[in-house]
Amino acid sequence: MPDKIRIIQKEWVILTRPYFNYNDSAVVVTPVQAKHPCQNPNQQCPQYATVINGDKAWTEYMRSTSFSEIRYGVRKLLYEVGLKRDDIQVVELINHDYIITPLT
Repeated sequence: MPDKIRIIQKEWVILTRPYFNYNDSAVVVTPVQAKHPCQNPNQQCPQYATVINGDKAWTEYMRSTSFSEIRYGVRKLLYEVGLKRDDIQVVELINHDYIITPLT
């Protein structure tokens, strides 16, 4: 344990599922895909491989120490961007300052 008591300010993060705007509305990406490294040269379209399923992928939208700014960011996502409540998460960021290792 440290000798000094530290004051750590809370920090919140708004996470969203990956989305893109189409005709002024948000469309959530279900599977996140990447270009396959082994492409067939005779094929017209590039091959894509699924990297991660969309329900497990989250992106950071905003980070702040003020909860009122976080609340404003969530309202903006809901009313201006058009995301659903299920596609938004607000989490508290916890700093990991100490590494705990076993004694042996």
